[in-house]
Amino acid sequence: PGAPNSSAFGCVDAAACNYAAGAFFDDGSCTYDCYGCTYADASNYDATATIENGQCEFDFTDPCPADVNEDGQVGTPDLLFFLSQFGTDCPE
Repeated sequence: PGAPNSSAFGCVDAAACNYAAGAFFDDGSCTYDCYGCTYADASNYDATATIENGQCEFDFTDPCPADVNEDGQVGTPDLLFFLSQFGTDCPE
């Protein structure tokens, strides 16, 4: 008999980044490095992450959080932007 079919071996953990749907036997190659914080505004943003891990951290020390357009004052444009977003779902 010949060598075992190499396509039968691979990562069998569906949560892994390199999951091999056709593999029947785990070869220990599973990786999880695609998980991380995918929100660019987070302090722990990971540009290499492709799957959100739910552990993003945000720095809320903005001295003027109502200045949405960051022009140095809270004005009508900030209010209009806020109202345009009213009722939308926030990312989890």
